[in-house]
Amino acid sequence: TTGTYFVDYSISDAAGNSSTVRRTVEVQDPPGSSNNPFKINTEQELMYYFDALDRHAETSFTTNGYYVIESNLDFQGMNIGYLELYGHLDGQNYTLSNINISTEIGSYIGLFRVINGGSLKNINFDNLNYSNTTPYTSIKYAGLVAGEISDGTVIENLVLTNSTMIVRTSATYAVVGGMIGLVKTSNLTNLSMSNTSIVYAATDSTSTQHLYTGLLFGYLSTNHSGADITINTLTSSDNSLQHDQTTTVNENFPGVIAGYSRSSSSFGILTISNVTSTNDTLLMMSWPSRSDWSYGTKVQNYSAFESNISITSLNLTLIV
Repeated sequence: TTGTYFVDYSISDAAGNSSTVRRTVEVQDPPGSSNNPFKINTEQELMYYFDALDRHAETSFTTNGYYVIESNLDFQGMNIGYLELYGHLDGQNYTLSNINISTEIGSYIGLFRVINGGSLKNINFDNLNYSNTTPYTSIKYAGLVAGEISDGTVIENLVLTNSTMIVRTSATYAVVGGMIGLVKTSNLTNLSMSNTSIVYAATDSTSTQHLYTGLLFGYLSTNHSGADITINTLTSSDNSLQHDQTTTVNENFPGVIAGYSRSSSSFGILTISNVTSTNDTLLMMSWPSRSDWSYGTKVQNYSAFESNISITSLNLTLIV
């Protein structure tokens, strides 16, 4: 049992003199447990714990470990590496800033390539940047915070500001969102994004699948029974998304919340509430015939529970 314990020793010498010595013993939970999390005070420590290419032998580093950030972290001039989160990270309202996200590994792109069944809470991100020079030829899943989240991931109290993402692709499509690319079975609460620019530059002139691009999320997928997604309290302001396909394919247009959302009676439940978008901008190659800009393209038989969705001062701009 954890706690503070006292151990008394009685010591006697040959002359019969005796004394008592007290030792204090602290018993703690194992390192990386919820009551004794790993503490992160430097940029190097964060990269050490979550490096996707250099898995550590201790299983607590990669599965269900608990971590807390104890200072602001500035990554100016540093190579962030390839990070993944499988445990639980509490930022304690500190800020991670000036991060250039690495580009050349696998299908997932983001500060965290994937967040799988863990949690990310109470954290601020400022000036996250991503851009690839050579267009990708295969499908990618890209978001500034994470490329994909799944398996019951929880994200709470997250702020993203002053950031930029440019995704260039020659593939038939990519899944791109300002915060997160692909969202599966997850619970998101109190997320905010502001002053952030997203550019989706697609060179495939014929594909009708460039529809998984949204200002905040790329694809909200409840593609099997029980794969529920809940989003509550989402704020977006002064952000822009440029959907830059080389031809005017009417099916391919973005949305503020997501580019593509899928939910039906045979899939999981998609619940979205308390969303506010103010002074955001969507730039497109063509004008599709719709008036609801919460989402881009919707699958047939689409269904979801929505409440308190407010989009005001939305700027719709035609790319000439």
